[in-house]
Amino acid sequence: MNRPAPQASRHTPPDTDLALVVEEPGRAAVRPVPATDGPVTVRTRYTGLSAGTELSFLTGTNPALTSSFDPELGLFRTDRPGAGYPVERLGYMEVAEVTEAPEGLGFAVGDTVAMTYGHRTGYRADPLRDRIVPVPPDLDPLLGIYVAHMGPICANGLLHAAVEEIGRDVRSLGDGVRGRRVAVVGVEGQVDDGALRPQEAQRERQGGAAPPALEHQVRAPVARSAPPARLERHRHVAPVRVERGQPQAFRGRPAQRRRIE
Repeated sequence: MNRPAPQASRHTPPDTDLALVVEEPGRAAVRPVPATDGPVTVRTRYTGLSAGTELSFLTGTNPALTSSFDPELGLFRTDRPGAGYPVERLGYMEVAEVTEAPEGLGFAVGDTVAMTYGHRTGYRADPLRDRIVPVPPDLDPLLGIYVAHMGPICANGLLHAAVEEIGRDVRSLGDGVRGRRVAVVGVEGQVDDGALRPQEAQRERQGGAAPPALEHQVRAPVARSAPPARLERHRHVAPVRVERGQPQAFRGRPAQRRRIE
C-alpha cells in the first residue's frame, strides 16, 4: 500500500519528524521521533508499506524479534533477539522532495529522490551514509517507491537469470528473460472497485464473455487511476492455460542477445 505521507503539524516538536512506530504487537501510532543529522534535507511525498516484513512486526511474528544472525557462526541464535519494541525505523520505500542541499553534492532543491529511511514525514540525509537515488522526471513519482530498494533486488534477479541463460557475457538486464512468458503474481480475492484484473480486461475485449478457466488463476490488480498508457498496456494481458505437470508451458523461445555496437 502506498499513499501520500502525512505532513508534520505545527505542534510537532522542533528537531523531530512524525513517524509510523510499532509500539507493541497489534498497536502502531504516528508520533514524533528525533530528527537525523545530514546535509541533505528531504520532505516525504510517498512511502510504501510492506505487507510482509513490516506487517510481521505489527503481528509480532518477525523472526528478528526472537532471534538474530551471528555472522561468525553463520547461524541464527535464539538467545539474542535482533530487534525489539518499539520499532521506530520501519520501511524502506520512500519518495521525497529535496528541500535543502548544499552545493557540490549533486542534488538541488525541488529534486525528487528515492530513499530507504522509513515511514516518516522528513529526513536529513548524508550521501556517505544513506542511499539517495534521483527519480527521473518522466517517471511517475509514485513508482519511485520501488527505485531505491526493490528495484536493485529485481535487477539482481534479472542478472542471475541472464547468467544462467547465456553465461557471463551479459549485455543487458533483458538477456535472461527477453522473449519469455512472465507469470504475474498479485493479490488473490477481493479488489477495490477501482481495480482491474487482466481477466476482466480480456472479458471486456470479448464483449462480456467469461475468460478461459485456469487451473491456477493469476491475478494482478491495477488502479484505474493509473496513467492511460500503463492501463492500456495492462488491457492486453491475457491469461494462459497452465496444466499441472507441464512446466514447459512457461518456457518461451531462447533469449536473444542484443549486441552493443
